[in-house]
Amino acid sequence: MKVSSGNIGGLSDGISVGEQGSCSLGGSMALQLASGDDKVVGSNGLISKVEFVRIITEALYSLGYSKIGKHLEEESGIPLHSNLVATFIQQILDGQWDESSTTQLGKCHCSWTIGVDWTRFLVKLCRYLASSSRDSHVIIWVVNVDGHVIMRHRLTGHGQPVSCVSWSPEDDQILTCGEDKTVRRWDIDSGECLCVYGKQNLGLVSCEWAADGKHIFTGVTDKSIRMWDLEGKEVDFCQGKTAYHMENLGITTDGKALIIHCKDDGVFLFGWETGSERSMEENQKITSFALSEDGKLLLLSLWDGDLHLWNIDGWLQNIGEYIGNKRSSLVVRSCLGGLKQAFVASGSENSQVYIWHRHYVRPIFSFEWSHWSCELC
Repeated sequence: MKVSSGNIGGLSDGISVGEQGSCSLGGSMALQLASGDDKVVGSNGLISKVEFVRIITEALYSLGYSKIGKHLEEESGIPLHSNLVATFIQQILDGQWDESSTTQLGKCHCSWTIGVDWTRFLVKLCRYLASSSRDSHVIIWVVNVDGHVIMRHRLTGHGQPVSCVSWSPEDDQILTCGEDKTVRRWDIDSGECLCVYGKQNLGLVSCEWAADGKHIFTGVTDKSIRMWDLEGKEVDFCQGKTAYHMENLGITTDGKALIIHCKDDGVFLFGWETGSERSMEENQKITSFALSEDGKLLLLSLWDGDLHLWNIDGWLQNIGEYIGNKRSSLVVRSCLGGLKQAFVASGSENSQVYIWHRHYVRPIFSFEWSHWSCELC
């Protein structure tokens, strides 16, 4: 599943995480008008300057212009989040559930209690999802504003089950590969297959985008790693010190190291330019992995359903363990998510999605996900 970056449910002064309460407002009031010392802008004087600046600031942050957004906050003297919202966010990050759930909002002379809808809070704003299955199809789903998911494209072309989907850095294309030992590149908007990658007498068993979005990496059945341009021409080749029997490929955020998931030997970090190798050792088989957005953490899903979180920024170290998941035969995937990647989520074989806070070993929440059997998250 791919989710593009965004703030948590658009939190600003008007909190949108399941507010509960009652208040009498005039039916004709479509806007919350500025009052008191709050300045207004616009020809009709109906737009609060504070809210207007916050909308612009939030848009800058969501587009990745964090320095400009921070500068606007400082120069205008208007922070993106009020003190109340900032407190609420910090309580969530610190795992202070009782405190956060009883945070009070004074609005309209009535008491408002924030009822946190974890399923909405933990899922970032996204436009598309992609799922693959054993029927050899890949489906692109559109995520509506209300959270409903609608099928956009059914991608056909693979002759056998598809096991890997990798999104481009710009989120406008995907790579897919599976048991037919080929890699395909697709356009998300049109659903068109743009290129098929293959090599005579060899099979491609895993795939990942390079950080520049102009090349891709593939794991090959001869236990090598190969780089291709977007048109399907092989441009580089590498054989590590270890003969990799690869199941999955990933890449660090800086693009300097490949994350190699081997069938029998665990997970390696392989420096593409330096040829260096570092391994993460576990006492059982690793079924899948997920990289944090900042590239500093790697989440490993293990054979028995447990999850281990590793720091890969510098010295390799296991820094977190999470239990309570259910797995017996299928590949179950997990991910980091939420504000500042403070939460861990995983699918399971009992049709549940489990949520952990990174500071807690046991799940803090679970819910049933009926769209798919939850091997993927």
